[in-house]
Formats: sequence, structure tokens, C-alpha cells
Amino acid sequence: MRTRASAGVLTGLIVVMLSAAAAWAYGGSAAGKRLAAQMLASYKHVHYLAGSQHGSVYYCAAFPEGVYLGQADQALSSCKTPATDSWVATLSHGRGVSAVGTVAAGGHPNIDWTTSNKGTFWRVAGTSCWQSATPDISYVGSPPFGYFPKEYLTIAGHSGANILLVGTASHFKETDTISSSTHEIVGEDINFGIGQPASSWILKTHYRNASTAPAMPAATPVCAT
Repeated sequence: MRTRASAGVLTGLIVVMLSAAAAWAYGGSAAGKRLAAQMLASYKHVHYLAGSQHGSVYYCAAFPEGVYLGQADQALSSCKTPATDSWVATLSHGRGVSAVGTVAAGGHPNIDWTTSNKGTFWRVAGTSCWQSATPDISYVGSPPFGYFPKEYLTIAGHSGANILLVGTASHFKETDTISSSTHEIVGEDINFGIGQPASSWILKTHYRNASTAPAMPAATPVCAT
């Protein structure tokens, strides 16, 4: 799974867990673990990974990268408009180096964002300065995908030429759609709060390899704090 750090405390904890256990700390059937290992290994040779995320994704200029992920009723009053967050990440030897993205939502100007070891920067289109935060470790320094330490992986069948890999943990379920030929992820559905309707939310992400990444914006001037 891949989860963004900007969703708040829960997601931040997930990212920390993934950065420490991305390639090895998961269980499951022999076939499920084998496919997971093949998928994780396939990204050692990918240079540019494009993604587009929706579901419990909300436009939020107050949050790093301009997006809030999680329950709508827990968001700020100004962060309740459904949005799509699209990006291209640059990888080197299987780990993230940087990413450039855009958050789009109906009735709102786009929010452009970028993250690298220099920091995270985002700006609402038409404004004069960039807000800033620390680098997003889900894109910088970490593998692009990983699994929970106690996640149990099984193969649930096929969808066309793709294989469905299901991972379950306490109050959590993800379904990864993985190419049977390249072992790379095509799509990913993540459900949080399984069995807890009051705290449930979902992320749906589509992935593809890209031939290049957009140029990193200068991200200047930075807004005064």
C-alpha cells in the first residue's frame, strides 16, 4: 500500500510503519507473499511512477500538498470538497527522490505541489507565494509501496490480465490490482475502519509508469510565517 503523510495522525503513523517495514514484515499465503515480494522488487527499476488518487480525498489548502485524506466529518470546515490528487514521483534504486503533483476539485483553483529533500511546497493557483513543510517521507527516501507488519496477504483471483492481491489487518483491507506480466501495481483500493462504520474511509488509486516527470517548480517565494 501507499499512504500519504498529509492525512493527519493516523496516516502519519502508517507512513512511519511502512518506511520501516516496506519489504519484509508481512504474512499471508505462500502465493500472496511471493506476489508481494515480486511487486516490491519490480520498482527497483522504475524511474517515474504516476498516480491519481480519489475517494476520501478532500481539497485543503491548509494541509501540506493541499489535500486532506480521511473522514470528511473530521476535516476542517474548509476541507470538505471531494478532490483528485495526481502526481508523478521520481524514484532511484527503488526509493523515492521527489514528486510533483496537482490537486483538482470542482469550483476551486488547482493546488500545485512538490516535495523533495528540500521540503514540501504547495500553492493555490493564482496566489503569489508557496506554503512550505518538511519533506513528505512517503515520496522522499522510502520505497513507493509497502505493507503493514501484521498484514495478511492472499490472492483473491484475477481481473483480466491482472492479479488481485488482498491484504487484511485489524480494521483495514486493501486490494491491489497487479499486472501478471510486470508485477507492477495498476490500481489500489484501501478501506480503513472495517467493522467501524463511524470511522471508515477509503482511498482509490490508479498507477502507471511514466516516461518522465514534470520539471520541479522553483517554489519561490515562500510565504512568510
